[in-house]
Amino acid sequence: MKYQFQVSLTEDDYLAFNLFHALRSPYGAKNTMRIRILTDLILVLFVAILFIFDGVNVGTVMAAVAMLIYIIVVHLCYKRILTSTIRRTIKAQKKKGKVAFSPLSTMEFFEDHLVESTEENRTEQKYTVVERISVVENRYVYLHTNNIMAYILPFACFESKEQYQEFLEFLKANVSSNIDVYEKI
Repeated sequence: MKYQFQVSLTEDDYLAFNLFHALRSPYGAKNTMRIRILTDLILVLFVAILFIFDGVNVGTVMAAVAMLIYIIVVHLCYKRILTSTIRRTIKAQKKKGKVAFSPLSTMEFFEDHLVESTEENRTEQKYTVVERISVVENRYVYLHTNNIMAYILPFACFESKEQYQEFLEFLKANVSSNIDVYEKI
């Protein structure tokens, strides 16, 4: 075994991953942008239909201004709205007794595979399943296994900055995936 980490994830770590996924990752950022553009187009279409059927009058102009204000507010507050939505989802999951992440796990990295062990199960996978690696603000390393899942390694699980750097070099040498570095979410 080359590396072994005791990984302790919190709701904030899971929130940070979901925000990263939606706003910055190659997987989610494009979809988020498409949803935002589609929402804007629907609202603009709605206003156009109002003008077509009701003509230009005080009511339709007021509706157009209201829609424009709504679009601007949603764009300005999008991250806050997304954060709130993710927090509510986590809270609902906790209420049901099943969160979408393992709060405690052990991650072991060998030359040709990785192993995640939790109380419930043990997962062993070859590095070929890692599609992408994202390093975010020197706070997290995400090993993406598909477009919605990733192993989350917070910086706190590393003993030192040197071990963190050595681990990134190990990943570069053993995993054929891209390593993308993000400075800010």
